[in-house]
Amino acid sequence: MKKILLLLLAVGISYLAQAQEVPQTQSSLIIKKTASWCPPCGGWGWDLFEQLIDDNDSQAILWAMHYSGDLMNATTQGIAANLDGSGQPRFYLNNVEKSGSSTSIRNAIKTGVQQNAGLSPVANAIPVDISVDNNQISVTVNATFFAQAEGAYYLNVYVVEDGVVNYQAGQGANAVHEKVLRDDMAGDAFGEILANGPIAANTSFSMDFSIPIADSWDVNHLRLSTVLWKKVGLKYEFVNGTETSGLVVSTQAPALKGAKLAVSPNPVTGKSLISLDFAVPFSGELVLYDVTGRLLREWELGAQGALGHHTKKLDASLLQDGVYWVQLVSPDGLLAQKIVVQHE
Repeated sequence: MKKILLLLLAVGISYLAQAQEVPQTQSSLIIKKTASWCPPCGGWGWDLFEQLIDDNDSQAILWAMHYSGDLMNATTQGIAANLDGSGQPRFYLNNVEKSGSSTSIRNAIKTGVQQNAGLSPVANAIPVDISVDNNQISVTVNATFFAQAEGAYYLNVYVVEDGVVNYQAGQGANAVHEKVLRDDMAGDAFGEILANGPIAANTSFSMDFSIPIADSWDVNHLRLSTVLWKKVGLKYEFVNGTETSGLVVSTQAPALKGAKLAVSPNPVTGKSLISLDFAVPFSGELVLYDVTGRLLREWELGAQGALGHHTKKLDASLLQDGVYWVQLVSPDGLLAQKIVVQHE
């Protein structure tokens, strides 16, 4: 039985970010080619992948790509066919294998990620509308080419799961697998064609994707990897991408009773006031999230439980134009208010 879904801790909410700009930053893609039956994948390869996550999680997309074994799927087989080399575990940075000792692989990948982060990207893509309805995730992605380009470019959104409990040789029956590549939304490992031929700088595209939520996925730990590829000959080369986490969270939480939440003015052009009214004592958090699920701000409400009327100030001067969520979250329920930041 699939769990009831909650998007950004608000039941039944889809959120929009059409005003949010596609980030003009360069990311990297780190792939661990692995298999659940492979002892070295659960030995030195297991330890190395944990180190790579610690080193690079903020600047790279990381996938544990099971091309064989229990966690294999059509997407991982398609990605594996695009990579050089046989056997496992193998480690790749932007499709290029890094070999040698664990230390040399770790250092080479960390250096490469840092170097890539300093580059000016040709293009990038980001989800701007994510919703959950009838056990299906639907996504609208915006892509922008910052520089002139030419060739066949493809776009896809991948479902990645953290904390998958599954057998792993070298780790045992209840190994906790991180960054498991579960599926892709296009139904083809490298997605749908976005553009083919000459592309002018500052050209933007929009594309929709959707996927049913599989019974085997834990919706508490899903993240989305949005990736642009360029097809060169018979190979697909990583161009750029973004990762969105904290989107789909399991919930049995009802709407919060006895509380009111309002933001005025809304849209927010500079400073705004958050008004809170509690008919019963409230013990929980007031938080601000952006559309990627990133926590931006927390406000103290008092350890003994708030009661009556309260106000908090929201300064949006450091926020980009776009959509955000202010939320009251407690063990008894939750309440969310969408705000639009629109600087004059």
